[in-house]
Amino acid sequence: MDKILITGFENFGDYGENTTEVLKNNLRIIGSHIVEYIIFPVRIFSNGAENYGKKIVARAKEINAKAIIYLGMASDVYGVRIESRAINWVENEKYCLPEEHKMVLDKSLYPKHPFDVDLSKWNIEKILYFLCKINLAHETHISTNANAFCCNALMFRTL
Repeated sequence: MDKILITGFENFGDYGENTTEVLKNNLRIIGSHIVEYIIFPVRIFSNGAENYGKKIVARAKEINAKAIIYLGMASDVYGVRIESRAINWVENEKYCLPEEHKMVLDKSLYPKHPFDVDLSKWNIEKILYFLCKINLAHETHISTNANAFCCNALMFRTL
């Protein structure tokens, strides 16, 4: 069976549960794909922090993943969301450390440079069906705004 790698973060802020952890405990197969997970701590920007984007790429290659799905959370969204766009920027006054706030991720590119994921080969309706099947709250559309915090930074570094 082919494999899919799903990424996410540990709890942060006012969230009562980690939706990626809920998925990990309840969703092991999507269609004909085995699902694997990689979950990171929220602090990922500081100079000494590990480059989790490289870690995701290495893990995806190791398991021969056919795709990487980024799951994110946002304070103004109830449940999980699937992300499809990342930008070259970190900004979150509430959660970022002072040295992380309003920071370019890759100085060789202009700030807020977008990268989009090609979703043309994905059966999004089927993915959303599986999220409904396990009763996991989620957005019913694909997000093109990973905001400018953890999810965005992780996705940008991976792309």
